[in-house]
Amino acid sequence: MGTKGQNIPYQEDLNLLYPSTEPYSSSRRPYQRFNSASLTQSGGSSIYHGFTIQADRRMSRGLSFNANYTWAKALTDVSLTSYPASFSQNQYARYLERADDDWVRRHQLRFSYIYELPFGRGMKFLNGLPGFPNNILGGWQVNGITTMSTGRRISPSFSNTDPANTNQFGGRPDRIGNGNLDSVDLRDRIKAGLPIFDSSAFVQPATGRGSYGNSARDILTGPGAQTWNIVIAKNFPLKERARLQFRWEMFNAFNRENFGNPSTNISGGDFGLVTYAGNMRKMLFALRIDY
Repeated sequence: MGTKGQNIPYQEDLNLLYPSTEPYSSSRRPYQRFNSASLTQSGGSSIYHGFTIQADRRMSRGLSFNANYTWAKALTDVSLTSYPASFSQNQYARYLERADDDWVRRHQLRFSYIYELPFGRGMKFLNGLPGFPNNILGGWQVNGITTMSTGRRISPSFSNTDPANTNQFGGRPDRIGNGNLDSVDLRDRIKAGLPIFDSSAFVQPATGRGSYGNSARDILTGPGAQTWNIVIAKNFPLKERARLQFRWEMFNAFNRENFGNPSTNISGGDFGLVTYAGNMRKMLFALRIDY
């Protein structure tokens, strides 16, 4: 499937000077009474293409599931998650902003399931259990939702120099290599305290050279994620159309470390280092009536 977006709002600064080798001076700003003069207009665009395959099994013999996989790519010249989108680099050459959208994961697999364990009255095994043993061994079910995805796309950055003489002390650096480390296990590097990006692939632009860095947006891929949310439930029949259910819900059931994105600032000493992870395992016990 594919989608196309046009006339997406974005923001420009009417007081931002053109890139130049001439040293920055506030006297050259068009509107002297303002530091910045923001203008929101339409003109951004996006395009998305995705391939999705899905498998469903309706409830049969106590089991139902849904599994779907998506392979996707989106190109944008604005942010699709903020309104209006603004830019950190050359607003006078917006075509250079067209790149991968930072929220669309390239690969994503998700599956959900409900499995009624085949034990107890009316089931395949222990079908003839009397009341009390059936209340203990029968009526159990396992539900879950599992999501696996590759990492978000992120941009390299730098700070403390003004290469375009526009009074912008930061932006994207010059790119002289890939930046992503191929054929390595990112999780092993993160646990070992090693950077997951190649710092030698980027160079900080010098102040006053008259141009921005040449790196595109979102050319780095952060750590992927894998989350298992599982529910173990025990059902107690009350009447023909009512039941009492005890639920043990586990979010991130296996307490897997889903690492956050690393620092992307090449000006610091922590470029490519991941210093935090997402939510730890959480559990919830609940009692409810279905009728």
